[in-house]
Amino acid sequence: MNIIIFEDKNMGFLNPFAINHSAIELRIGAITNFDRIKLIYPSANFILVVSPHLKKIIKERFPDYEVNPEIIPKGICLNARSIFKKEHVNLINKEEALSNNAQLI
Repeated sequence: MNIIIFEDKNMGFLNPFAINHSAIELRIGAITNFDRIKLIYPSANFILVVSPHLKKIIKERFPDYEVNPEIIPKGICLNARSIFKKEHVNLINKEEALSNNAQLI
């Protein structure tokens, strides 16, 4: 299963934390948002779609993952700004677009 974690146009709301970091690197408690998603989908193939100015540094920080591929395969797309928990899996796996306060999750 492919999990595509993407950044949307609203990353500026996470500044100053997101100036030099992707939302997947931000910590929520003891772990990063990306670690939280990896715990939910331990056997998934992760694809990271980040701001162009962060592409190089994210590739260096996450060498085992594909970053900003030219062709994005079919999979579950998750907004990097969203905080996911195991109890959200049933909602995520319905293959429907989810939103919260008009923001794509």
